Amino acid sequence: MVHVKLASRELNDERTAYVDVVRVELTVQGRELEVVSGDRSWLDLEIPILDAETGRSLRFEDDPEAWARRLPDAYRSGDIVATVDEAAVPVGVLA
Repeated sequence: MVHVKLASRELNDERTAYVDVVRVELTVQGRELEVVSGDRSWLDLEIPILDAETGRSLRFEDDPEAWARRLPDAYRSGDIVATVDEAAVPVGVLA
């Protein structure tokens, strides 16, 4: 099981600092995806992610859990940040 959060940054109400705002939080287990909270439209299941180990593009339909673990690589520009909950990653698997 993989738990992922996609967040972006916004100015706080006082306009004095940026804060992280979770846009969507999801869990992927096997081939099942569950949106735990947030807006599903922030997540694009069609986005191919480069698998650095194989050098190939990985899509959700290929291996949903591996794809979810690599979302931080896909969202590395800083506008949207993806984080994987390490506790949800099975032992022996790198996130």
